Amino acid sequence: SGSTPTPGVSGSTAHFSSSVGHPSLAGTVSGSEISGSDYRPWDKIGSIHGMTAYTGSLAVWSAGGNMILARYELAGAGTQDAALAFGGSGSAARHDSTEEYNGSTWAAGGALIIAKKALVGLGTQNAALTHGGTSASPNGCTSTAEEYNGTAWYGVASHGALGGTMHGKGAPQSTQNAALSVLNATGTSISSPVNNAMHYNGTTWSVGGVPPFVAARGAAAGNENATLAFGGMIAPSYGITCSQKYDGSTWSVAAAMNVANGCGGGGGSQNDAIKFGGRCYVFPVQDCTERYDGTAWSNAATMPAAVVSHTGAGSGGNQASIGGAHHAAVYPGVAPFNATAVTSHFDAGYTN
Repeated sequence: SGSTPTPGVSGSTAHFSSSVGHPSLAGTVSGSEISGSDYRPWDKIGSIHGMTAYTGSLAVWSAGGNMILARYELAGAGTQDAALAFGGSGSAARHDSTEEYNGSTWAAGGALIIAKKALVGLGTQNAALTHGGTSASPNGCTSTAEEYNGTAWYGVASHGALGGTMHGKGAPQSTQNAALSVLNATGTSISSPVNNAMHYNGTTWSVGGVPPFVAARGAAAGNENATLAFGGMIAPSYGITCSQKYDGSTWSVAAAMNVANGCGGGGGSQNDAIKFGGRCYVFPVQDCTERYDGTAWSNAATMPAAVVSHTGAGSGGNQASIGGAHHAAVYPGVAPFNATAVTSHFDAGYTN
């Protein structure tokens, strides 16, 4: 009936006429949103193949269940509906407690062997790995590692020969037997970032490739052999926009983020990643979210509240932001400490 605009052509009005055999589109979408050059998979709700519904504005943050213990500089593992959070700082200088999340409620898990903050976490709720972090003042790095079996933590091989580390990030989709840790620092400050990746095969630790940009307190996505590392802090305390890809042996430069960031949360896969919260300098703390599609970063929904030094769990499409610190102008490394127990959910309407 009349002329029918072609979806996928920029500038075309995306509506369909049932008389020409096309399915109806629930709601309206501008042609520029659905054009091949601008289409972003995290904006879809339902299946784009069935054209059941589509909008560029329905990817949102919402409130989740509060943790039992407020904390920042903690680590996490798992997914939005089966998450693990452990370690960190808050009411005590360092915590050994672990909490398990089912998507709505947190419950106590097994305690870490060594209480730490600024530690790395990766894996799943029932098969997590942690290493590094600080276990004693004044923020001395450790090389110890532990694995979680869903009930208790137990010690595994340390990376003592490679030195102690802190403020690093694990590739979140790594496993206990094929793990990667990046963006670590050594010594007592971010002014001494580790200039290589660290691999763990379930038995021993080894040195990986040297990244183009060396920083600490960044975020990561992907697994041991398909990693995206992004953001971080460089001395004296500045966030960066850099992101970089890793194939298990060699790093390459990826597209820069829109906002300089460090101490933020992140997750997803190498070609479908998310960054949320953090800071650029000492303050202000950020509430912005960015998504990466394998080529470029784009802005996404704003978080419910600005947060820093938090952790995350989930896929690129569904993420949980866990704990951290909410504050207007006080970095959590400076009293008064302002830890939060808040969990927030990001839902893009799909999983990866």
